[in-house]
Amino acid sequence: MVKFKLKILQKAVVSFSSDEDIKLLNTIDIIHTKHPYYGTRRVVELLKRLGFRVGRKLVKTAMRVMGIKALYPKPKTIMANKEHKKYPYLLNEFKNEDNQVIIETPNKVWSTDITYIKLENGFAYLAAVIDWNTKKILSWKLSNTMDVSLTTSVLKDALAIYPKL
Repeated sequence: MVKFKLKILQKAVVSFSSDEDIKLLNTIDIIHTKHPYYGTRRVVELLKRLGFRVGRKLVKTAMRVMGIKALYPKPKTIMANKEHKKYPYLLNEFKNEDNQVIIETPNKVWSTDITYIKLENGFAYLAAVIDWNTKKILSWKLSNTMDVSLTTSVLKDALAIYPKL
């Protein structure tokens, strides 16, 4: 028989030594193996459906004793590469006293967007250039691949139709 102990706040010692406790730990391990992204709330819910009478505190302690943690994206998983050039924010000149960006004339500020459309056998990609003042779509293209040529051709088309003022 295996015993697990964990000191909590240097006072109480939690021990998982009975057959029921070992069965609970094994079940938690099986659940974690099948669903490593489940946290304590979901594990408790599943255990209750399986007939265990447990609370979140006990499951949390048991998972800590076994060294189990839910797998999920942690904050700051994407960090900027310091070697890449950082471009300045160019819309500061269009801000008003309330720090809102106000574009008063058409063809002054454009933005681009790219999105996907789910199809029966894959995806289609839509790229567009949008005028901030009029909210008008200046140019758009649909493609079955998302590559550089899609976005650059949309921009070239918009520049050909609406030349720089």
